[in-house]
Amino acid sequence: MGTLKSRQRRGKSQIKIDGQQRVFWQAVLKIFESPFRRNDMTDDNLDILQNLEFSVVEIWRGHPEMSDYAALRAYEAAFQIYRAELRGHAPKPPGLTGLDAEAFEAVKAMCEFRLGRKPCSVPGLEDMPPVSLQVLVDCLRELGRSVERHTRADGRQGYLTFIDQFLP
Repeated sequence: MGTLKSRQRRGKSQIKIDGQQRVFWQAVLKIFESPFRRNDMTDDNLDILQNLEFSVVEIWRGHPEMSDYAALRAYEAAFQIYRAELRGHAPKPPGLTGLDAEAFEAVKAMCEFRLGRKPCSVPGLEDMPPVSLQVLVDCLRELGRSVERHTRADGRQGYLTFIDQFLP
């Protein structure tokens, strides 16, 4: 392995590592990094996340050829629209087609319900309290990250297969 050099700078010790050591430590971090880790945001908003995931899984169950990419595009398009609204900007139309558009419309309908703007077509969810726009945007961001993690770990339908086991 290469050399390790330590130097003092403004009272802080800095360690310089060469390319070989950097590659080694990146590999070590990858081993200990779980693609399925949870965080406080996930635990606090589990009902919202599951509602949004349910809307995507319903489309997937009707179209088994759907990939994680369509789910990701739907979450990202909804994220862009609601983030623009949160910032006071006019949202751009998503320009999606096919399954991407169908998944997006399902996600958007669930978002509108969770914001308290429209009624829900799913029985049993009628009495859910509305959430803030900021919470919804955070949930959409987290779902996009989840799709990326599960796709990377388990392939083109890894995310859809994973969430399907937890939803009715």
